[in-house]
Amino acid sequence: MTDTNSVLAKIKKLQSLTVERGATPEEAATAAAKAQALLFEHNLSMADLDTHEQAADPYGRVEATLDGANRSTVQWRRSLLYTVAKHNWCSAITLPNSTTMQVVGRRSNVETVLYLNSILVREIERLALEAGKTVLNNRAAYMVSFCRGAVSTIHARLAEQQRQQTQQATSTTNTRSTQNAVILRSAADELNKAVAHFYPSGLRTTPVRSRIRSADGYYAGKAAGVGISMHRGVSQGRPSALIG
Repeated sequence: MTDTNSVLAKIKKLQSLTVERGATPEEAATAAAKAQALLFEHNLSMADLDTHEQAADPYGRVEATLDGANRSTVQWRRSLLYTVAKHNWCSAITLPNSTTMQVVGRRSNVETVLYLNSILVREIERLALEAGKTVLNNRAAYMVSFCRGAVSTIHARLAEQQRQQTQQATSTTNTRSTQNAVILRSAADELNKAVAHFYPSGLRTTPVRSRIRSADGYYAGKAAGVGISMHRGVSQGRPSALIG
């Protein structure tokens, strides 16, 4: 049986390893990854989270700039950040008429989203460049479509992973499963309240539709996405500062 107090103490210790407190970016990212993994696991399995420990990991928002040479590149990067945030207890908000998004969530989760996203961007682009070497015509369209296909598969994998974890946590018939279901609803409600706090005027949803310019590239990307590692490793960049 897991000792709740020891898990909470471990999470708190990991969360204290930040750049601001003297850790290197690599050390801070590794600690945040371990803390996030524990938070995710015990969001599904701990019924008695201590409010003081929760307060040590407050909600915030971080700005992320979507670098890209053109609109199509920005679009697939936006989709990737959105799906990584969605499946890591965060929300990614697009700022109108800009290449900037804001990620809302608990500090440890937001940090994980940012460096996991950066790892995936690099890997997707590496695979797209490699696949594009054999393309003779309209290579740029092929590579962008490849990236979009890879993002589509990553979205499906993360969604299925979350579905299985939720099902596993709530499928038993004992008291623990009921508590887990309550914790899941509470986590979702808290995130919604945080989003409402940062955006009191509400959010407007605008569907973005764009044509796949290379079917070959898209399906090649979907196939490549199956083999992309989504291990929450170490980011090479320093996490953005919390704002708001």
